[in-house]
Amino acid sequence: MKDEQKTSSAKDSSSEQQPPPTLIAWSVRGISLLFILGMIGFFVWSALQPRVEPIFDLEVLTDKIEQRGEQWVLPVEVTNQGSMSVHTLSVEAKLNGAEEEESHVVPLIGPSESLTLVFWFDEDPRGRQPLLSVGSYELP
Repeated sequence: MKDEQKTSSAKDSSSEQQPPPTLIAWSVRGISLLFILGMIGFFVWSALQPRVEPIFDLEVLTDKIEQRGEQWVLPVEVTNQGSMSVHTLSVEAKLNGAEEEESHVVPLIGPSESLTLVFWFDEDPRGRQPLLSVGSYELP
């Protein structure tokens, strides 16, 4: 008799219907679905974007050249116009007609990112055209 009660109670619990999902449960499901679809859309969009090799724009900020102590400060804005990040970017600056040369290494510059490097010279850079160049860089 006890066995019959166990089997009948098992049948009763399996035949019981669960209550319908609440508004909160449907909201969580909808937000999760939107998040997953958004992530898939982002990855598809990223894969379809053209890859542009790094192109560097080096611009001297002439209005910010100043003398500090015995030396002159030459600020240079570096912009990565490509769509790829660059590691260990080496930027070199030399004053025209002088033997002074200085270089900086930037550990990382992202796509479409700009940063300002400061070069120090013993001579006044305002009367001369600085020669700026990219020495080397590594792609990820």
